[in-house]
Amino acid sequence: MPTLLPDDEVHVLAKNNSDQPVDVNVLYVGADYSITHWAAERLQPGDELKRGLFAIGGPSLGAERMIVVVTPAKPKTPVENLSFLAQDPLEMSRSIGDDADGEKARTLGGGGIGGLLAEAGFGETTRGAVPLSGGGEDAGPAPVILQMEVRTRPAN
Repeated sequence: MPTLLPDDEVHVLAKNNSDQPVDVNVLYVGADYSITHWAAERLQPGDELKRGLFAIGGPSLGAERMIVVVTPAKPKTPVENLSFLAQDPLEMSRSIGDDADGEKARTLGGGGIGGLLAEAGFGETTRGAVPLSGGGEDAGPAPVILQMEVRTRPAN
C-alpha cells in the first residue's frame, strides 16, 4: 500500500484503447469517510485523460482509497457523472446524552458488540441478486471499477 505525505500530489492517466467511448469518474474516499468526486470525463477511442487531481493534506490522515469507475458510453449521450456519491466527512464518535424527555438516548448498536453487529446488518439473512437476462447474451462491455488503497500520514 503506497504511503502518501502532506503535499504529495495525485495525478491520473487513463487512455481509451477500446473501439467505443467510455466515461471515466474518479472518486476519493478519505480516512474520515468523506467521498470527493474529482473527475467525470468522456474519452473517445484513442483519447487520453491526463490530469493532476489533488494534493494530500487536511486534518484527517490514514487509510484512504482512490476509485476509478470506467463505464461504456453510447454516442451522443450525457457523460455519466457520479458526483452524487460525494459526501461530507462522517462523525467519528457519538456521545450519549439525554433526549427531549430526559431519558438516556439509545446507545449506538443497542447492547455491546452484538448490538453493533446486528445494526451493521450481520446476522440478518438477505436475498442475493439474480440476473434479469439469461446471462448468455452479449450485452456489450461491462463497467470496470479500479481501486487503489493508500495510506496517508503526517510528514514527521
